[in-house]
Amino acid sequence: MSSPGNRPSNVHLFALMESLPVLAPGVGVLGEDIEGEPLLLNLLQDETAHVLVTGEHAVGKTAVLRALATSLALSSRQAELQLILIDTDLAGGNDPRRTLQPVSYLPHNLTGMIVSVADALAMLDFLVAEMAYRVEQAIDQPHIAVFIDHLLPLLVEGGPAVEEALQQLLNHGTGAGIHLVVATRRSDAANLAALLAESWPVRLAGTRVGHNGHAGAGRLSGQGEFQGCMGEREVRFQAAYLEDFDLEACVEGLRHDRFPALIARPLP
Repeated sequence: MSSPGNRPSNVHLFALMESLPVLAPGVGVLGEDIEGEPLLLNLLQDETAHVLVTGEHAVGKTAVLRALATSLALSSRQAELQLILIDTDLAGGNDPRRTLQPVSYLPHNLTGMIVSVADALAMLDFLVAEMAYRVEQAIDQPHIAVFIDHLLPLLVEGGPAVEEALQQLLNHGTGAGIHLVVATRRSDAANLAALLAESWPVRLAGTRVGHNGHAGAGRLSGQGEFQGCMGEREVRFQAAYLEDFDLEACVEGLRHDRFPALIARPLP
């Protein structure tokens, strides 16, 4: 593993995971901290149950989501944790390296990639109903991690119904085993003020080298560098990165080795 003073511009997810012991279910990888140590996140703990990722264009927000979703799939069986991926901003020929699309082929996904606002709202409504059912039945298995990239377009088109559903899941989903991992541009904050003001257990803010106000900023590369607040802990880290061809190999391996998908309740 590289020293803090001689760090590569990208921290490769699989290379980092090879240096780790077997991860417990629900534990994902975010990257390397400034000391060169792996930074892990246990999504199943109350104090880290929901994640908000902010930052301007091309700082690595989607890379964080891709690495976290993939590492969660590698650490967890489908009966333990399932994924839902939403990005209503996929139209327009975005660079595939900056989207969640390749992650949608992981066998842990309950559905394919959700790209329309109508489908996203239907899924959020389902999750709110699932949350109520789970609370009533006192169950939280399997855990469901909902990854949402480019939050603003979804909220603009979906309106109050989307915001209300997200607030309910954020405030009450933890006990029901439902977790949000959401990314949005920092410049969208004025339009998302009410939702961003909610109590997010984990906040990750993308920064750029030379502009983050921290001593020793050059120890991390600018793209993919984040300042994290995880409960009372603050940490700077380099986000893990995953190439598409590595992700495709990972998907093939998981599909070959895993049982068919198990779902909490039938989807409509």
